[in-house]
Amino acid sequence: MAPVIEALDLHRTYKTTTGTFRRRSLEVEAVRGVSFEIGE
Repeated sequence: MAPVIEALDLHRTYKTTTGTFRRRSLEVEAVRGVSFEIGE
């Protein structure tokens, strides 16, 4: 039986800044390469 919902190789990256005087931009990886499926 085929899945109702299928997600493959999900990625999510957030951009944030750090420092008060010397502002630096950073990327934080929350999810990398997550896959799932939901059956009936």
